[in-house]
Amino acid sequence: MEDIALKDWVAIVSSIGTFISSIIVLVTLFELRKQRKQSYMPDLVTSDICFDYNNEPEQHVKMWCTDDNEFLSLKFCNVGLGVAKNISFKWNFDIHEMIEKFYNLSNSNDSDLYLDSDENRLYYKQHGELVAGSSLSIDDRRLDFLLPYENDQNYFKLELPNSFLTISAAIYKNSYKHKIFDESSFENTLAPLTLSIKYKDVGGSIINEKLNIKVSFFTKSVNRNQQPSEYIKKMRGRIYVSEF
Repeated sequence: MEDIALKDWVAIVSSIGTFISSIIVLVTLFELRKQRKQSYMPDLVTSDICFDYNNEPEQHVKMWCTDDNEFLSLKFCNVGLGVAKNISFKWNFDIHEMIEKFYNLSNSNDSDLYLDSDENRLYYKQHGELVAGSSLSIDDRRLDFLLPYENDQNYFKLELPNSFLTISAAIYKNSYKHKIFDESSFENTLAPLTLSIKYKDVGGSIINEKLNIKVSFFTKSVNRNQQPSEYIKKMRGRIYVSEF
């Protein structure tokens, strides 16, 4: 009986050892799978950016200008190890709230800002003539792929939605600056933007990101080098980027 009991114990210990070995092998396989997946995982990022706003030009490309004298945009880089494919950038902001603010702040009775739901377009008119227009369908962007970041040339420039810039410029051109800005803080007239990003890695896995984009202006820059006019001419701003 003692020999049989000893054999049973040996079998039990052997089974336990086999079970533990199986767990170790399984954990190792999961870790290898995780490392292999991370080896081709992309990661899209962007950062805050400062810019200058000038109310004198009529074209947005000259009104919203970065420090390198280019049109205002966010620079997206892929800091991951793999390629990002089928990238979609989708903007969202409360356009109706922005239009309502335009009418609440505007000092001009000859300016009109409205949405045409049939054409899915935004129109800005003065004295009955079209000043600016924007198709809402072109606010969003798509990109086939973005390679991992290696140098200063490997990035994607994403412009802010044209409808947002059109409404913002209309507000700044037709409103007294003391109605827009708080003397002791940043400007809070513009509605915040939400940017939803969706893309795939080389293995076909879908990655979703969501960013909060806020456009603000430094109050001191509004009053600096300004003539006695109550209207805005030039000012310094910053885009703040944060994750949800």
